[in-house]
Amino acid sequence: MVKGKTAADVEALLGPPNDRREVLSGTERWVWWNYTFLDGESYPPEVRGKVVHLEITFENPSRFANIQIPHALWRVTDPLGVSYMIPSKEL
Repeated sequence: MVKGKTAADVEALLGPPNDRREVLSGTERWVWWNYTFLDGESYPPEVRGKVVHLEITFENPSRFANIQIPHALWRVTDPLGVSYMIPSKEL
């Protein structure tokens, strides 16, 4: 639901992230801790019922032009740009 949205759009929907990390040149991963609950048959049994960290990767649209634009304008462009991580205490 966030593909193509800007970082400002996503932050307006989810609130500010708990953490921001540079992943590769021109991309950042934002993490919302203990954000969502995995439920339903589409998740494997080992993660069903777990509260997880939501991770969204944003890409600088001008990274190849070597121009720094405000993070608010970065976008979720990769279909796999949204993922989750089980907190280590849950493993």
